[in-house]
Amino acid sequence: MIIKKLDFTPDSDSPVTMESTHAGIIPDRAQSDTATADAPTMRIGIFRDEMPQNIITRVVNYQLDAVQLIGHESPTVIRNLRRTLDPDIRPGILFIKQVSVNTPADCAAYQDCVDYFVLK
Repeated sequence: MIIKKLDFTPDSDSPVTMESTHAGIIPDRAQSDTATADAPTMRIGIFRDEMPQNIITRVVNYQLDAVQLIGHESPTVIRNLRRTLDPDIRPGILFIKQVSVNTPADCAAYQDCVDYFVLK
């Protein structure tokens, strides 16, 4: 399986951007060259301290299979994202949380809301 990481963080070397619809009530669109489905590919979207509605829009537009959160997202935000996306919008979506591990308690708060950890 090919894993394709789409980095939506603004300070990325190659950030993925959305095409503006120029309408306040219509969400921006995925760029056509990035949104095409490559089979079999797992698409992981990387986000840092992003608004939940922006994450949801990108999950839909880019057909993401997983969301990797590398900022200060709380367990509550992650639980709410999961409830919003799975199963109605993107069934089976995975959540990955990057954490700095100094003590076992650093991961404990996220154990019930993420599928995988990336240790920093």
